[in-house]
Amino acid sequence: MSTIEKAFKIEKLHKLIKSGFIGTSDEYAKNLNISRSCLFNYIEELKYIGADVVYSRELNKYIYLNNFNFEIKYEFSLTEIEEMKKIKGGMKKNPSVQIFRLKDFIFATE
Repeated sequence: MSTIEKAFKIEKLHKLIKSGFIGTSDEYAKNLNISRSCLFNYIEELKYIGADVVYSRELNKYIYLNNFNFEIKYEFSLTEIEEMKKIKGGMKKNPSVQIFRLKDFIFATE
């Protein structure tokens, strides 16, 4: 799984927690289409960036004990043909093809 895919999965996990999704760890993992152990790794990632997240057996869901927010901001830009030629794998044969690349990838937390 790429870094970008992982980031979007973590963002989806955050949205599930914020929305009050009720379920076991297995149900969270199934909703995210990941393994249970991967879910625990993602929860550790959230903790690493400041989330105080715990599983409440009483409420049967994950909750934040602090005012945590997670947002992904990204910007795409066109890669110019000349720049593509500098990069091994640029599309020299069909210059009408436009390639997008990820310019900025920012994690923001509150």
